[in-house]
Amino acid sequence: KASVSSSGPCYWLYSPGEDAHKWDEFYQSGTMGLGWDDLGSYRQYGDDNELVAAIEECYGGGGSHKNDKCAILDFANKLKVGDIILVKQGRKKLIGRGVVTSDYYHDETQENYRNRRKVEWTHKGEWIVEETLVMKTLTDITKYAGYGQKLESIMGIEVSNQSVASDESSESN
Repeated sequence: KASVSSSGPCYWLYSPGEDAHKWDEFYQSGTMGLGWDDLGSYRQYGDDNELVAAIEECYGGGGSHKNDKCAILDFANKLKVGDIILVKQGRKKLIGRGVVTSDYYHDETQENYRNRRKVEWTHKGEWIVEETLVMKTLTDITKYAGYGQKLESIMGIEVSNQSVASDESSESN
């Protein structure tokens, strides 16, 4: 059974491969994916240390691998059905939007980017953003109040203030 966030959707910035080279494939297949395929299924790692050791074994020991580890763990465990994915290409362009519709799965039938989730892609195009977008492959931007909605408005998406209003009314009681 797919797990759904109880506190409303989170917003994620996502890069579908270097220079978004997997975007058309993911859009057509209604999926999103992460690489690091030599790691196998992300769910096999019991904790952060096991995952970092596996990353170092597969890809070399240089650096902390903090961003890689976070992207992998977030993709497998934190991303939820109903979360909103804002697809980026580089650091100045949005190219799509979608809503996560499945839990994490590992698909050995894929040539690469075998770690997947199903997504209902709702928007595809090109929208230039003024500020520089983060470089990481997958980033939860929910904690930056209003940032996901701001990026949606750049894409011409009507943003509902319903969740903001309900949060404010519950605080005043």
